[in-house]
Amino acid sequence: MDTERIKERVKEIISIELEMKLDKVPLNLNFTEDFGVDPLDVLELIMVLGEEFNIEIPDGESETLVTVDDIVNYIADRVEKDVF
Repeated sequence: MDTERIKERVKEIISIELEMKLDKVPLNLNFTEDFGVDPLDVLELIMVLGEEFNIEIPDGESETLVTVDDIVNYIADRVEKDVF
């Protein structure tokens, strides 16, 4: 799966889970600081994304995923490693 498809799917999931309009999901803004999203909601989002892409995102690593861009890059890296 290429990064662009991952990005689009991540944005779709974020828009559903966090009830945000898809066009209002910028890649570089912090979920908790810029959007005011509760950290528990972010953790739940990370779990949903892990399930969607069939990867495990350990708690320690999920704390570093604070922007859409962070999540997309993390998933793209893991999906690529799982393929090979």
